[in-house]
Amino acid sequence: MKFEKLDILCQDYARRIGNEIGWMSELIKNGNSVLNHLAHPKYKNSMLGLNNQAVMASQKMQIVYLVNLFESFMQDYISIKDGLTEMEMNKNGFWNKYLIPEEAKWNQNYKAKKETYNNSTSFMNIRFSLFVLQKKYGLKYPSYLTSTIPELGSLRNCLVHYDGDITRMDKGGHSFGETLVETLEFLTIGKEAIKIINLNANNFMNKVVFDFQTFIELCGGRITRPIDHEKEDNASSRQW
Repeated sequence: MKFEKLDILCQDYARRIGNEIGWMSELIKNGNSVLNHLAHPKYKNSMLGLNNQAVMASQKMQIVYLVNLFESFMQDYISIKDGLTEMEMNKNGFWNKYLIPEEAKWNQNYKAKKETYNNSTSFMNIRFSLFVLQKKYGLKYPSYLTSTIPELGSLRNCLVHYDGDITRMDKGGHSFGETLVETLEFLTIGKEAIKIINLNANNFMNKVVFDFQTFIELCGGRITRPIDHEKEDNASSRQW
């Protein structure tokens, strides 16, 4: 019964990510193309600039929503795995108390390794969420999925609080240029850059959405990429 509930939960979240975020990317892309095509030649440059701003804003909102969805998924997943009630989870400070062992290991690893990453213990810090899933339930984030996903919490923080300025500081006292290394490389943003301008270089949005769907399905017990999964070894795919 528990496995069935987990499978339903994971399929529901995977579907929502695809339908509510992935499909939106296609609507935005096609809508932008249509508007640019319909614009009067005299106003094409103005329309192009306005549309690009709107597209960037929409992509920011997609990242924010994606991270928030995963935060909700974490709570729902743990509640089913551990038999928690909604009333228990809604108590003030519940998660900080419930995850004391995982938070202690997280902080110990952070201090020992002196890594440059966001050390927040919020579920919106995807690095921490993936750490909890691995340490508590043995769910390792596969190396065959994009290495940008663990950085999505930092990306959200950068976009929401600092309008994409990568010279500002992430949680833990490191610049976003340090905590978003994989993301900036994927987006082909050089070290001299100071701001994230294009969030969809190299089809970033679709890659993140597809791989996030795959991982959540994996959490529910479905292996949607069996060949890749069979090649997965026991080595950690990411330094936490």
